[in-house]
Amino acid sequence: MTFLNQLEKFSDFNEPGRVLGLSISGELLYIASGPGWIYVLDISDPEKPKRMYQIDNLNVANDVAIVGEYMYMISQYQTWAFIWHARMGQLNLIY
Repeated sequence: MTFLNQLEKFSDFNEPGRVLGLSISGELLYIASGPGWIYVLDISDPEKPKRMYQIDNLNVANDVAIVGEYMYMISQYQTWAFIWHARMGQLNLIY
């Protein structure tokens, strides 16, 4: 029996696109999902994640990383840095 056979699914994430990258910061899960979305989920209750925000119009979101109050989103063409205030839902482009 492999490790993957021992995993148990406890939740679905049924949104368009594919999961291309993940980042966790505290109780928030960030999902980079092409063709240009980043979803922010509250995972404080892992069995019942709640979608808080959908950030779109980002061209192609191939990956996402969270460092402090900064969110870095990478596409196949460029990297963007944002100041992200998750609890307030504010996103400001730095470069």
